[in-house]
Amino acid sequence: MGFSGQFLRSGALLFLIAGSILLSGCRSDVYYQNRAVERARKFLLANAPELSVEQIYFVKYNSPILLTAPILDKRGKIEREMVTAEQRQICVTWAIPGMDKYYLVFGSSSGRMEFWYPNRLIRKTFRQFSPPLNAAMETARKYALNYLYEDMSVTEFNEVRFYFPYVIETKFEYVLDPTGNASQEEIDKVRTGLEKKTQYSLVWKFPERGEAMVFCGASQPDLTGWNVNFAGWVPFEELDAETIEVVRTPEDATTPIEVPDESEEAAEKRDSVTEQTESAVQPEEAAEKVDPVTEQTESAVQPEEAAEKRDSVTEKTETAAQPEEAAEKEDAVTEKTETGA
Repeated sequence: MGFSGQFLRSGALLFLIAGSILLSGCRSDVYYQNRAVERARKFLLANAPELSVEQIYFVKYNSPILLTAPILDKRGKIEREMVTAEQRQICVTWAIPGMDKYYLVFGSSSGRMEFWYPNRLIRKTFRQFSPPLNAAMETARKYALNYLYEDMSVTEFNEVRFYFPYVIETKFEYVLDPTGNASQEEIDKVRTGLEKKTQYSLVWKFPERGEAMVFCGASQPDLTGWNVNFAGWVPFEELDAETIEVVRTPEDATTPIEVPDESEEAAEKRDSVTEQTESAVQPEEAAEKVDPVTEQTESAVQPEEAAEKRDSVTEKTETAAQPEEAAEKEDAVTEKTETGA
């Protein structure tokens, strides 16, 4: 009996252990996400001494926003070959009242956040850029990822990836035949197309190496249609020599690039074209002027016609007067005949 009781107690213990293992394996994604958020909350409060009491309570009792993005491997490609699930950058984020920046607790894990732990606290401002400028930055970043990743350290690449560049109007010599196989006619066509646009360079500066990562391209004056012509490391001295004007800096990044007012020279050219256009229209005006002259000539001819008509009326009048004269003559002849009788 003692043996059977011991067996039952052992069986119950094994059942409880198996049940706990089963229940622990069935935890939902929400459980892991809540646990990760609590870790992020503690990490933020331990590393943000500038928060007031009210702001601390806001972090404690308000749910955050989860911002996610893929992770790049050492070749700059998105990691997808994972054993369990795709690894992602996950930032647990609070928009704290009274603060002009978002507070992001950075970490990485799968989407379940089962093994998410805080790595660092980031204070970040999300700024809205004009659409042409935003498109230009995305074009430069994709170019860096595809062609320049091996030429930059991880820190340098992240600088290009996450920070705003200098936008500089430059005068670099364009690369017109990157493959070396174009004909002279094709090269001239490319040069003509580029000369009609404004050259802008997106520049990330790295003072520790005395060089800048420059992405040179051409576009409309407001950066619409900007595309990379060439890119690479350029010493500060060479960049300064090729600079025409610094259009935007990281400090005024959100200000749209406005098309400059029409210059006096352009206005003079426009007026000259307008005058030429008006001169081209003059033959029609001359034709219109001929018609009044013709009308005046016809008016001048009218007195002769009127005179002719007057003579015609006179003739008719004289013709109409002839019967009376004939009657008078007839009366006179009659009187003479009567007298003779």
